Amino acid sequence: MNITYSLLDKSLHHLAFHSTTLKALLSDIESELFSKNYSNIPVSKPVFITSLPRAGTTILLMALSRCDQLYSYSYRNMPFIMNPVIWNYAAKLFRKNRTSIFRAHNDGIQIDYNSPEAFEEVVWKHYYPDRFQSDSISLWPDNDSSFQTFFNTQIKKCLYTSPVKGARYLSKNNANISRIPLLKNMFPDSFILIPFRHPISHVYSLFDKHRLFTKIHTDDNFSIRYMEDIGHYEFGHLHKPISFPGFQLQDIHYQPDNINYWLHYWISAYKYLIEFDSLHFICYESLCRSPGQSVSHLLSTLNINVSDEERHRAVAVLKPSNTHSLHDYDTDAGLLSEANHLYQELLSKCLLATTNQSPPPKGADVIEADK
Repeated sequence: MNITYSLLDKSLHHLAFHSTTLKALLSDIESELFSKNYSNIPVSKPVFITSLPRAGTTILLMALSRCDQLYSYSYRNMPFIMNPVIWNYAAKLFRKNRTSIFRAHNDGIQIDYNSPEAFEEVVWKHYYPDRFQSDSISLWPDNDSSFQTFFNTQIKKCLYTSPVKGARYLSKNNANISRIPLLKNMFPDSFILIPFRHPISHVYSLFDKHRLFTKIHTDDNFSIRYMEDIGHYEFGHLHKPISFPGFQLQDIHYQPDNINYWLHYWISAYKYLIEFDSLHFICYESLCRSPGQSVSHLLSTLNINVSDEERHRAVAVLKPSNTHSLHDYDTDAGLLSEANHLYQELLSKCLLATTNQSPPPKGADVIEADK
């Protein structure tokens, strides 16, 4: 991996994720000392970014996190995600400012301790450990009042560490596409953003990153423990697909080392998502084609007023993408046709303005967003 973990990093990680006694003790201390400070923080109009991985969720998170009114988990919260208030103070003894480095995905995205990231899944995994034990992840129930109370408390703790009073919660969690009804029931005033990309470019990226993380997991045992602890089961030896309707492992004719597996997964995911109302679909290609206009429209939709400097910071994150070729891959013609048709339906629901984008022919050079 591009990130080098010291012995201290690994030791703290093990304590934070595998010491039941320490986790319980820190939670009790945090509640005793700080609950009066964070209990009255409102969780109003949260923004949830979710989609299949490689859809542009990270770049969208990075862009929106440039707005002071939005606040997300970041690398500074690691490894004590469940205790952000205490760790906010204690981390000063362990963490120092570090120049940005490239993350493990080999996608050109640089991170530092202040970079926002998808650590919210730790909260879900902590509360629902049994749901992550099988070879796939099932869809969540529509309601769970007990978890709602628990989740609200965790969000309030996160917001308490924000330097901006009254900040709104910003989440990037790809696994949340399995929890759309639950999220809407828990947060009726929330905004759920669903980035999507052209299926050929997106499927290539899914397949490519699965191969990359398979190698990483083979070469680095700690990388497996790290990704499993934070609940990232997207790729490599840890891959656990979400059981969307039409995507049950026993019925799939392809394995993850075949690009058609990911094409089938893409179709199943977006056929499921497109049926929901009140979701905001965002075409990644359109977002990058007109970043200034797209960011302004998106912020207006989210009811966020920003300074010119904040808007400029958000726009600056959106960069042109690279190109790759699919000449060497034998894609299933039926699946590809279905995916292209579904892509056109997604474009018709897109929040941002789109031009009529017909799919590139099979084997053509395709856009690889690397996000």
